[in-house]
Amino acid sequence: MSSTERRILGRWGKYTVRRFCRNHAAMIEQRTFDVKSPRGPQERYTGISIFKGHQIVACMGVRPLWGGVGEGWVLTSPMVNECPKLFTSITLRGLEWLHRNQGYHRIGAHVSVNFTAAISWAKALGFEIEGYAPGYGPGGEDFIHFGRVWK
Repeated sequence: MSSTERRILGRWGKYTVRRFCRNHAAMIEQRTFDVKSPRGPQERYTGISIFKGHQIVACMGVRPLWGGVGEGWVLTSPMVNECPKLFTSITLRGLEWLHRNQGYHRIGAHVSVNFTAAISWAKALGFEIEGYAPGYGPGGEDFIHFGRVWK
């Protein structure tokens, strides 16, 4: 485990950060979540989950697309509103870990045009708007495509 990874995983006051496991997403959404990448069942999403006691606050990570490029994802419970600064701090450290230790030079993300808090959060994390994706959402909602590139 790298020193950066040690600074992400573990205790954060009354919160605990663990490696992502597929049942963590199901705990938030109450549904099955397939965490297999399109490259095969051996490749899993890289991610972390934040807990408060036995309750999950959020899980997030990146799905690899090809060498050094991935698509970020986040699932949150309403409890994330109790710890926005902590959530952002953990996410920033996680992004830096992905860049430095996993070789990601680019991470993209799609955010609903109606989710203004997530749009602001993506910008605070260093993501820049790269385009508009009409009809991208599961219900045909419009999304904004963000990207963060390390040079």
